[in-house]
Amino acid sequence: MAPVTSYEEHYARARRLIGEDPASLCEELDRVLAAADKDLGERLEQTARLCEMALVARLDPWWTGPAQPNIRRAVRRVEGALHDGLALELALRLAAAWARLGRVDDDAHRLGRLAARVAGTGLPHPAEAYAQEAARHLERALFLPGAEYAYELVKDVSLERAAAQASEQLARGNPSFAAQLAELRLVRALDDWYVGPALPNIEGALQSYRAERPPELQELAVILARAYVKGGFVDLRARDHVLAIIEGDEAHLLGPEEAIGFREYVDRDCFDYPYAHLHALAAALDAEEVRALVRRHTRNGSLVAAQRLCEMALVRAYAGWYFGDPTSNVRAAIHRHLERDPPAAPDSLEAWAAHYLAGLYAATLEGSAHARSLVHALVARAPGAPALVEAIHAAGIPPDVSVQELHALYVQSVEIEARVEAFRARVEAAGARLTTYERTAYFEVLRFLEQGDAPTVLDDVSRTVGDLVDVVVPESLLRAATATVEDALRLAVTGASAALRRERIVAELARRDPALRTLDRIRDAPLELLDEVAWSITLENRVAAALEGLGCGLGGPTLVLLDLPMLLLVNLNAIAAIATTYGFDAAQAAERDFAIGLLAGGAAALRQRLVLDEDEGARLGARPGVGRPAGRGALALHEAAAEVAGRIGRQKVLQAIPLLGGAVGAGLNFHFTHTTTRTAVMAYRYRWLMRRFSSV
Repeated sequence: MAPVTSYEEHYARARRLIGEDPASLCEELDRVLAAADKDLGERLEQTARLCEMALVARLDPWWTGPAQPNIRRAVRRVEGALHDGLALELALRLAAAWARLGRVDDDAHRLGRLAARVAGTGLPHPAEAYAQEAARHLERALFLPGAEYAYELVKDVSLERAAAQASEQLARGNPSFAAQLAELRLVRALDDWYVGPALPNIEGALQSYRAERPPELQELAVILARAYVKGGFVDLRARDHVLAIIEGDEAHLLGPEEAIGFREYVDRDCFDYPYAHLHALAAALDAEEVRALVRRHTRNGSLVAAQRLCEMALVRAYAGWYFGDPTSNVRAAIHRHLERDPPAAPDSLEAWAAHYLAGLYAATLEGSAHARSLVHALVARAPGAPALVEAIHAAGIPPDVSVQELHALYVQSVEIEARVEAFRARVEAAGARLTTYERTAYFEVLRFLEQGDAPTVLDDVSRTVGDLVDVVVPESLLRAATATVEDALRLAVTGASAALRRERIVAELARRDPALRTLDRIRDAPLELLDEVAWSITLENRVAAALEGLGCGLGGPTLVLLDLPMLLLVNLNAIAAIATTYGFDAAQAAERDFAIGLLAGGAAALRQRLVLDEDEGARLGARPGVGRPAGRGALALHEAAAEVAGRIGRQKVLQAIPLLGGAVGAGLNFHFTHTTTRTAVMAYRYRWLMRRFSSV
């Protein structure tokens, strides 16, 4: 098959073959799909793309814009077009191709269900073989469906059937899918969902269940609790639901060992406690209750929760916070506590929280600027403060290590200049050499990880206009716009997007240096050259995003709904290009997950997700974020979509306002892309340095 790369070329070829000789189209697809030695590389991907566009040409003609919406509509229409023999043959070939590519998204599951229905019904060979292959993939793979599709699977079935579907997925080892099916069937029964993200309805349905405990829903609720426990879900709603099951009448449905496992899950204290939850606790509890809860989290090893609760106690006292990223509020609260005159009373909650927080920061080597200022100040003032010493020892530092010794280690570990010098010394001790440029780049990255981009006027404007969205924009439009984010991210996770192609970047590097024609050679290229190309990518994509935002902004509400996925595509393309520039394979699933993490959280998320210990070397990468931690794949995508929508979705809706739309669209797109691409350059520079000197 000819090496065609673009959707446009595939579509033109598919349309011509369907019109002139559809049999030759199937034969061309079969040369790859029916070969004795199954192709799992580029030829298979190109064959799948040709098959996708052939199905589009048959069932949902495509004219312009991204091809994925047409592909999805064509896949949905196959079931209603079983009388169309060519459409069915194309669908089964596509189902087999997606199965070999490991697709586990909505469309692959939909075609797998179709294949299972028609397998064994007398289909001609090789269509029967393709149907059986896709049906086997349906039975064995751990699918990662979207909420809308999962809701479609369960909304009109009986409670017994929904429970059976969830139990089947649980038995296959797919607790994420099982939880999704059970959650959405409860939503159907208790808090029906129509538009926008499903998470608010899921939380509402679980609250309603705990309040009402309908007997007919008990079995499904227990299955959901099993999915949460087996999947190791860390969301608070999972904890609250499991706790409700073991403390309610549903407990009689659990076996003795299962009940013990549920209780251990609840008591494990390994949940993700959001700042908002802990801020509410700090406001609701008295001083002694806050101290007791902080100590409980520390004793259980949940140091992040203990740290956040101390931070929120200080924020409550000094820098009121309501929504958004509380980092600036934490920073302000610490500064005001240190500058307070007269100082807070030693027995006050603020003084205790500050000293305990300083101990946690020191023990965990937290290196942010506000953490360093708190640790340095309080160690200098009162190194023997009971709360400070208590926190250090409770966090696992041996009692024979003095506060002064820990502080000396802390300074060496977190101060930027000390870290740069230590890195240089390790490199040279191993017989390698860190150039002046590489040393400067390392310093710049560390400083960026600490500070991020400096706030701009546009940041303030974005926060202000975000507050006005609920007043000036219909809620239905807002929810519809933010719901598109998850769909766009899902396409990226499943590899359906063309954003991860690397040929253009490799060609650009080869133009500058003919030796740089592969990723392996790029990894050894001078950092100066890679930086030059990477920074040019950021400028190019900032301009492209601004122009796209300007055009969509002038188009009113309809184009606003197109702007978000287009903006995400521009940014994912840019991140993939930057990754390729530094020699990372952006087509790998782990790199796609890392890219989505950068897109979702920006510099703040990068500081949390990068492993900052240089001794990790080549193992450096992303902590679980929007990747696929066991049992939480779908929820991880929900979380990433919520983060993206939180960063820009609400402000983008202001493009619907006449006269303001174009300016808002261009400005926000430019700023979002500037922040994302700058963060990506810093992340991949850091990872390049770690990989380059991983043996030191």
